[in-house]
Amino acid sequence: MPTSQELSGTWRVTGFQEWSEGGEHRPLGDAPIGYAVFDRTAGLFIQLSRSPAESGSPKDIADSFIAYFGSFMLDGNRLTIITETGNAAHDVSEN
Repeated sequence: MPTSQELSGTWRVTGFQEWSEGGEHRPLGDAPIGYAVFDRTAGLFIQLSRSPAESGSPKDIADSFIAYFGSFMLDGNRLTIITETGNAAHDVSEN
């Protein structure tokens, strides 16, 4: 796991998965698009949506949009994100 200094910067998101007892779920499809920005003061913001190539329509993209910000902590190989606030157009976990 990188240090906070090494993690600082803008990162292109290449995947978004959720795990539960039912297994892995990809609420934004197989190729979501977005960015995660980590700063040197342990702040972050993330914006994600379905890929236009997978979505089928601009409405599908807008309905899948997720944005949130907060802070993060690194402890060994564990990255913990503390969400201050955010929004999603709808519950993407149902897609």
